[in-house]
Amino acid sequence: MGRWTVGFWSGTALILSVGILLSWAWGTRAEEPAAPAQERNEESARLREEVRAILRELQLTAVEETPEEKRLRTIYDDGFYLVGPDDTLKIGGWAQSDTRWLEDNHPAASEFFTRRARLDVRGTLEKDFAYRFYTAFEGASARLQEGWIEYRRAPLARVRIGQFKEPFSLEAAGSSRWTAAVERALGPTNLSPQEDLGAQVHGALGDRRAEYAVGFFNGRGKNVSDTNDEKDAAARLTLLPFRNGPSWLAGLQVGASATEGRADDSLAGTEYRTAPRTAFVTFASGVTQAGSTSRRGVEAEWLAGPFGLAVEHLSVQREGVERAPYEEDVRSDAWYVTGTWLLTGESQPRNKTVRPARPLGEDGGWGAWGVHARIEEFDTQDRLFERGMATGTPHVSSWTAGVSWWPNRHIRVLGDLFHDNFDGLVTVSGRSIGDETGVLLRFQFDF
Repeated sequence: MGRWTVGFWSGTALILSVGILLSWAWGTRAEEPAAPAQERNEESARLREEVRAILRELQLTAVEETPEEKRLRTIYDDGFYLVGPDDTLKIGGWAQSDTRWLEDNHPAASEFFTRRARLDVRGTLEKDFAYRFYTAFEGASARLQEGWIEYRRAPLARVRIGQFKEPFSLEAAGSSRWTAAVERALGPTNLSPQEDLGAQVHGALGDRRAEYAVGFFNGRGKNVSDTNDEKDAAARLTLLPFRNGPSWLAGLQVGASATEGRADDSLAGTEYRTAPRTAFVTFASGVTQAGSTSRRGVEAEWLAGPFGLAVEHLSVQREGVERAPYEEDVRSDAWYVTGTWLLTGESQPRNKTVRPARPLGEDGGWGAWGVHARIEEFDTQDRLFERGMATGTPHVSSWTAGVSWWPNRHIRVLGDLFHDNFDGLVTVSGRSIGDETGVLLRFQFDF
């Protein structure tokens, strides 16, 4: 209970003493004839001093009776912490304010908007349990992004239950705060399962040279009840084979991930989108799926000093996709290659913010600066469009180039120049386009 914890009887006695003293003083003054003003002032001063002495004794008793190791500590360091002997609580958050500028002939409007805003509450209970309440604010509504509890006594096998990200994909598994470009690549954006309700076991092996996660989920997404008894299975394995080896190889990570599940849903209106939110595939009305959905992913990431390179290939196989009179097994594939370089020489972090060696304003520092570039492709089957099961284009190729600035570890400003080329025409606001070019800017802070 912290600094103000006192014994019940001693605290009660002190409080009663103050009350009795004040009551006696008031009653005495009411019964006695009025005293001269100087005497009244002296009596009031004496009573005030006695009350202060009792309150000081109450405070000192509280401190003496609360051992140092049981007192609550308040800390601010990349978040607001309350730290006790067995429990911790951290309150943090972040927001991304974006602006999108498209070429003059693009049907969509250029605009300013809030891309994401999050409030993050997490902590530990009795050392062995961890929890998280992660709320997303988008538009005028708030919804639960993640909410889970985890038993972490054994680092080899931690058990998590609740709503959280399925273990799939290099880029999708990390926070959007840490992506190289403003938006994730086409594959992680459109083919990854994201958050879901379920349970998983995860842990680290061999001095963290290997990490794994295996879970079972509803397969319906965030805050959605399941429609069948079958659950989706998801697994991801990552390896750092040279973690304790030469510095130029220590940051090499390779991995693979997979999901298996069954869907009995309508796909009507489901869309695949580019970075500026242009829908390049839209499933038509009346399209349903009654069959399995399989995802596969392979990944590699190499971080060496200020340089970084990430490569990933993702695929999704949907069986039993139907729109009378046709039924198809639909496969979609995507890949990307992303390169990054911190011009100011800081080391590339993995799933963390860049910490400038010389933050803005400190010793004439200008923060950290970096550049990035990405190429990527997305493919799905032509038959979807030939048979009227979807509108849009089966193939997109894209490139992105940009720059990032971190004035300090809490703020990031980044901008991307991008170009998306469509194999066929895509309809946006009633007009058809074969490609799109534009600029995305992001202003991001976290606390």
